[in-house]
Amino acid sequence: MQTPSQPKQSDNRSGDNHSKQKMRIVGIGASAGGLEAFTQFLEAVPLTSGIAFVLIQHLEPTHESGLVDLLSRTTKLPVTEIENGCKVKPNHVYVIPSNAELTIRNSELHLYPRAATRRPNLPIDRFLNSLAEDQQANAIGVILSGAASDGTLGLQAIKAAGGITFVQDESAAYTSMPESAIRAGAADFVLPPAEIAKALTAVSSQRHDQMQPSEPLSESAAKSADFHEILQLIENQTGVAMASYKVATLRRRIQRRMTVLDIHTLNEYTAHIKNDPAEANTLYQDMLINVTSFFRDQPTLEFLKKHLLPELVSKANDNQQLRIWVAGCASGEEAYSLAIVCHEFLKRNPHGLSVKIFATDLSAAAIAQARSGQYTEGALNDVSEELRERYFSANGATYQVREIIRDMCIFATHNLLVDPPFSSMDFISCCNVLIYLNPTAQQKLLANFHYALKPSGFLTLGTSESVGASRSLFSPLDKRLKIYSRKPGPSPQHIAPSSSLPAKSSFTLASHMPESNPDKFDVATLANNICTLAVYTYQCSG
Repeated sequence: MQTPSQPKQSDNRSGDNHSKQKMRIVGIGASAGGLEAFTQFLEAVPLTSGIAFVLIQHLEPTHESGLVDLLSRTTKLPVTEIENGCKVKPNHVYVIPSNAELTIRNSELHLYPRAATRRPNLPIDRFLNSLAEDQQANAIGVILSGAASDGTLGLQAIKAAGGITFVQDESAAYTSMPESAIRAGAADFVLPPAEIAKALTAVSSQRHDQMQPSEPLSESAAKSADFHEILQLIENQTGVAMASYKVATLRRRIQRRMTVLDIHTLNEYTAHIKNDPAEANTLYQDMLINVTSFFRDQPTLEFLKKHLLPELVSKANDNQQLRIWVAGCASGEEAYSLAIVCHEFLKRNPHGLSVKIFATDLSAAAIAQARSGQYTEGALNDVSEELRERYFSANGATYQVREIIRDMCIFATHNLLVDPPFSSMDFISCCNVLIYLNPTAQQKLLANFHYALKPSGFLTLGTSESVGASRSLFSPLDKRLKIYSRKPGPSPQHIAPSSSLPAKSSFTLASHMPESNPDKFDVATLANNICTLAVYTYQCSG
């Protein structure tokens, strides 16, 4: 991976040259072998980088940490143990105390007692998630040596917010944590600790420069020929038109890739994609990032259990199938959560019903992850001990969804705006998809959902979304939870009948076969398409 060029050293030793610019805060997580990696990292950090470093180490809760003393011997930067409510300052190192968890809000560090639970303690994920929320595109996350998988979800959250991520390479004494992040696609850079220090300092310096009025991705830049050529290059590479996405989303994602690559103008980035076609796919995958976890939206699941499922079951005939569509399912956690809720409900309220959940996403990589049913311990953080034991089996450092739940779910790649909508659905969940689409695409998608639902069907959206201009199609059941019922009447006429397949449909085998070199078409792609076609045939027969 590319390492950014090194920034020029400033003569201002106090770091005041950064005072008028937003400070960068780096969250660094490690476990076993972390002290050695921390030491190597800090030895390479400049004294005037203008960055604040927050170290999150897995610590024994009953012993005082000696990290402050040990690390103070390796760097001239001030190293302090965190006190509740302290405001972070540039060119300082902050160390989490033992028996505590940590978050950040408005650049202030907040300590919480470590929860007494049998579940794994995941302080790195917790802090990095809060860092992503607090700092957004300015967040930087680092995972060094450690066992298990803490930190993977946190890095994913930082990438989704537009931040930059670093992971230690094979030099780690314990490779489980770094490898988990790499497998999840959460690492922008994979480097030794000293090189991580140099690279993130360069990235931070570059991003300071890009916050000036000459910022390359201003609103006017998004109207340029280069910007539209980049979108066309993505479409040529992936077959997916990006014109339906909000311009602000596209700008943020392009800017993030330019920062990672140390590219300063759209013209340079356009040339880079032309010279390296794989970059178009990398940018495309960046645009599909969606961080999720099991039972993430507890209030909506409770509403489903207490209100929607009883109503749907009361209207169903014996031996009928309850059909649910999770549109934009990402890596599958929401679909499996719904399956568990339905299984628990029907176990307590036997009715002869079966449940089939159709879970679709534009990302083939996310669908492959969902089909595997393998997840990190962090993804299960909101799963109760009882449900964890009942529906998951430990498999090394990961957890496997049990077969009884996997059999309820069918996963397939699907383009919500191009492929024909499913039909005869009782319930559709589409959370945090509309927020990335422009108003025209939102209306088309909601019309598709109206078509896909049974007259008695329900729709739920993300908490930041609404049906907007499509109020004629849906009635609110719970405005706070964004749950709607389908209004009666025909769906808008522009909906493609489910019996027809658009020319660019992701259901067609040809759409995934590179025309210029068909030899590159692999077995995994063929298997995915066969499964997708089977899903389409199955749902139409319902």
